[in-house]
Amino acid sequence: MFSALIGALYEQSGPVVVLVDEYEKVISDHVYSPDVEGMREVLGNFYQVVKGEEARIRFAFITGVTKYAKMSVFGRLNNLRDITMHPRYATLFGYTQEELEENFADYIAGGVASAGMDRAAYLERLRRQYDGYCFCDGCETVYNPVSIGNFFDDGGSRFNNYWIDTGNTQLVMDVAAKIDFTPFRDLQEPLSKSYLGTFDILSLRGPVVTGKELMPLLGQSGYLTISPRTPIGSQLIWLDFPNDEVRGTFTIKLLAREGIGTQSKLATLRDLMLASAENGDVPSLIDGIESLFSQIPYELHIKDERYYHSVFLSFMVALGARVEGEKSVSTGRVDAVLEMPKHLYVMEFKRDKDAQTAISQILERCYGKPYTYLKGLKQVHLVGINVDTKTRQVTVKEEPIAG
Repeated sequence: MFSALIGALYEQSGPVVVLVDEYEKVISDHVYSPDVEGMREVLGNFYQVVKGEEARIRFAFITGVTKYAKMSVFGRLNNLRDITMHPRYATLFGYTQEELEENFADYIAGGVASAGMDRAAYLERLRRQYDGYCFCDGCETVYNPVSIGNFFDDGGSRFNNYWIDTGNTQLVMDVAAKIDFTPFRDLQEPLSKSYLGTFDILSLRGPVVTGKELMPLLGQSGYLTISPRTPIGSQLIWLDFPNDEVRGTFTIKLLAREGIGTQSKLATLRDLMLASAENGDVPSLIDGIESLFSQIPYELHIKDERYYHSVFLSFMVALGARVEGEKSVSTGRVDAVLEMPKHLYVMEFKRDKDAQTAISQILERCYGKPYTYLKGLKQVHLVGINVDTKTRQVTVKEEPIAG
């Protein structure tokens, strides 16, 4: 294939335009292959030939999912300009809010009627589901064009997962499972902007792989994007899921990859638990927690209690809920704080004890006290959860906040 392309390049007598899509796919698909270094060398040699003809190249545009710091594309074609995070091009490959409303006006009107929603609620749901991609700190976010195209082609009223369900997540899932990636925890730490730009995917072949290697991969491949928490001009970047489509599906796939239920069961449970948490239906939320933990494989029940609130918090991330793990208060650390529009849940997890012990700790250490100001605005619930690893039974107790 490369020899044919090189031959075609030599046959051109005039100015040449070079367009390459997914330039690194052959390597991304074979990261763990023993032949991957040879593949990289062949690819590098091809681009070296292209560089030799740069006097005739009027324009070259190369795209790919991942960037290779040591890749010959960036060593031998050293006159390329990386525009991935350039402010001028930040909205080039997605729809801004203005572009969406202007160019899809008829589709939006049809979708509003079909979904039976008012326009403001419809646009907000659309934004949460498909917007949020940010390609430089402080720049405007854009909608995923693949998801938007499929959404309106599907009638404009089914807020399904389009982009992430069609992409190949095998590599990122394998790495995430290998390093025990936990979204609610790992997304709290920033990355150096320079590291994000120089990450080499072949570092995943190393004997020790950590979140430092996975986070840039997730960012470069579209599963994470620049978070609004990132200050403009900062040399540190915080990454986060761009929207509900990616957040929910990725997290559920990750849990399923660990053997905690199937994707379909977890997706159904997610919807039920989200409705329960939003409505303050604590008995149904408790049923959901019990159902979630009942799907943990037997061999994983040997882990400590932090594992259980890690699973729960990861699942809450899939819901798109505002959740904090190991929240520091003056008297200690709260295992989990789950906040919904009208309800807030202060949660403590125990292993091989009982739910009352968890509730007692919340009360004795006054974990709910920082949230008493919410009375009249939100209903605050104190929730104790215990997992018996011998019987694999989950007991949950809820108590409204005192005072």
